[in-house]
Amino acid sequence: MTASPSPVSRETSLCLLDVRPILDAGDDPFDQIMEALSAVTPDGVLRLVAPFEPRPLIRLLTGRGHAVEAWSAEPDVWDVEIRGPEAPEPLELRDLPAPEPLERVLVESSAIAPGRLLLARVPKVPNLLLPHLKDRGLTFQVHQERDGSALLVVRRPA
Repeated sequence: MTASPSPVSRETSLCLLDVRPILDAGDDPFDQIMEALSAVTPDGVLRLVAPFEPRPLIRLLTGRGHAVEAWSAEPDVWDVEIRGPEAPEPLELRDLPAPEPLERVLVESSAIAPGRLLLARVPKVPNLLLPHLKDRGLTFQVHQERDGSALLVVRRPA
């Protein structure tokens, strides 16, 4: 997984938190999860890694207006994606042949309103795309998934 801003940074669009070490130490990760969630913009994403599906957390956050998805690709490893109440639905581009995912991101990112963002699931970390986004004045964060695909967060500064 690609490193990204830590839970202590403020106003990030993408935050990653692996709660397995916290649980292994015998501690409850709820406070760290809520701290990480408070660091994420209302349109951003918190990605958790847990050893089980955290159903009570999913119910709590769904009730607070977050979109939550959880899946397990490996035994005892759950990925949990928590999108803020203002987060857009991610574009699903993983099944498109190259270079369509990159072209779609460029087209869609040109329509992002100032201060808003685009979420896209792409087949891999889009290294060729990133300089083009930067040249257009956009900021971005990338999270590489275990399967090699990536979640791309692109923001147009306000």
